[in-house]
Amino acid sequence: MRRRDFLTLSATALLVPTPTEIETARGIFGGVVAGDPGPLTELQTSHHMDLAIGGLAARDKASVRYLTRWMGEGSSALLRVNSAGIIAKLPMQDHADDVISALRRDPDTRHLYITAVAARVLTLDRQDAGAVVISIGKRGLGLSAEEAETAVQRFAKEIHNPRDVAARWCSAVMLGELQQTSGSSVKETLSQALRLEPCRENLRTIGTILAGQAPY
Repeated sequence: MRRRDFLTLSATALLVPTPTEIETARGIFGGVVAGDPGPLTELQTSHHMDLAIGGLAARDKASVRYLTRWMGEGSSALLRVNSAGIIAKLPMQDHADDVISALRRDPDTRHLYITAVAARVLTLDRQDAGAVVISIGKRGLGLSAEEAETAVQRFAKEIHNPRDVAARWCSAVMLGELQQTSGSSVKETLSQALRLEPCRENLRTIGTILAGQAPY
């Protein structure tokens, strides 16, 4: 697979938002259009809701400007992570590097985003996923050998998610942690991602992890 092929992967392989999620997304987007961050401060939006909101925001430049500002300057981590989640899923991903830079410098937003990705990819509830993320820096994330192998397989798929640049970054971070227990398969996965990844900041992160250094 070539990098340009990766960029044009069909999103139909991903689950699409439910009608309820689309309706909720429209309500939240109404607030974004009005410059009101309130709806994004109430709860962490889901992956599918972010996709739906991102599809709407992509057609409104003012909304993208609001979201980009809130991602960096939002008054709460919840506002910042929700804004980052939507920006990360804009179809053209013009702000991909900005999202990764925001996650790297903001530990609260980073924790929420990685936890959400871990919960979705590993099919865990948020509390259990949060415990896994808190274990970053410890050997094997506190997972058993079997759990670690399952995690490697799932993050190896998510690192090629064409619709969420930040989920790819989170997956690289988690795979880096799993090198301690699944070194060869993780290295192969990261090396392939390095050849395909279109986002400059993600490339930098993957290269850093392969060099044995901390990604942030």
